[in-house]
This record gives sequence, C-alpha cells and structure tokens, in this order.
Amino acid sequence: MFRLIVRLAALIAQFILHISLTLGSKLILLKSIFLLTCFWLYNKMISYTIFIECSLQTMFYFLRTPH
Repeated sequence: MFRLIVRLAALIAQFILHISLTLGSKLILLKSIFLLTCFWLYNKMISYTIFIECSLQTMFYFLRTPH
C-alpha cells in the first residue's frame, strides 16, 4: 500500500512538472523538481525513466526560457 502511495505521488509530481513547463511558472517547477528528487532518493521504486525524462524536460525548459 505504501509503495502504491509513493508511486501515485511520483506521478502527481510528474503531472505538476508538465503543467509548470507548459505554464512557465518557475515556483511550481522548483517544487515539482524537489518532490521528484525526494521520491527518487527515498524510494528506488520510481523508475529512472521518469526521473530522467523530467530532468531532460526541465533542462530544455531552462534552455528555451530567456533569463
């Protein structure tokens, strides 16, 4: 049951990341990165694919956004 909750929370964090990349809100983006990192560090159930995909999306977001 705990693993199901953690996986669900990871999917929610990934969904928040997709929304923040679409809307361009850096605060939501940073919160979702923090959530994903915490879940990834504390529970290896989350696949590396989700983490790498979100990391790449974040990198592309910062590359295409003028600072």
